Amino acid sequence: MNLLSMRVDVPSGSMTERDSDAEKRAVLQAEISQAARLTEMDKVGSAFAHELNQPLAAIVNYLQACHRLLQDQPTPVTLRVRQALEKAVGQADRASQIIRNLRDLIHKPEAERRLEDIGAIVLDAVTLTHAEADAAGVALHLTGGVGLPRVYIAKLDMHVVLLHLIRNGIEAMAQSPQRDLTIETARTADGSAQVRIIDRGAGLPAEVTERLFQPFVTTKPTGLGAGLSICRTIVEAHGGRIEATPNPDGGTIFSFTIPSAE
Repeated sequence: MNLLSMRVDVPSGSMTERDSDAEKRAVLQAEISQAARLTEMDKVGSAFAHELNQPLAAIVNYLQACHRLLQDQPTPVTLRVRQALEKAVGQADRASQIIRNLRDLIHKPEAERRLEDIGAIVLDAVTLTHAEADAAGVALHLTGGVGLPRVYIAKLDMHVVLLHLIRNGIEAMAQSPQRDLTIETARTADGSAQVRIIDRGAGLPAEVTERLFQPFVTTKPTGLGAGLSICRTIVEAHGGRIEATPNPDGGTIFSFTIPSAE
């Protein structure tokens, strides 16, 4: 996949070819959506389990401390209080176990990884988001692609990352006078594949940038704030790194790398 520089346009061809391409894109979109839902459930489930088990553990510690404080006061009342405290500890432990069981239930199985062309996957993602960009008045520009290394990845997981970052870029420019979203692919000095999504939006507040990839952090009025956290989890699981930096021309640059399979 050697892409020097191109603006993405709606593919041409016969009606039969366009219908076939549309069907393939619809199937791919459905598979990606399913993978995204499973990944989000897994990530949110892990985060909720972690956040809930911490206060539950603190509750158990406080209850046990109260139980010990009453040991030296063997009166009928303190005996009943200690018995109630023991039952409360048992219920808190039971709640923790329920949370762990729920976490195991929704755990996403490890996706199969294969040797893939990252340039082709990026092109798929750009094609899938073309209609959304067009409706939002955003021009998509795909550049680079020369000498990209082959990567060993779970293809659908990588689509989840790319679609989320591209859609974020489109949404970030909703109020921008210049609506150009550039998706760059390149080979880094150490041989990794790098993808950069460059928007011309309003940029990110400094206080948000520091916590951007943590769960439940978002600049949007709606949503769980799990998307970028999921992106980081997927990229790091592939041995890569993801970051967000200010665009010198205004906006934000999201970039991630995936090690070469070579």
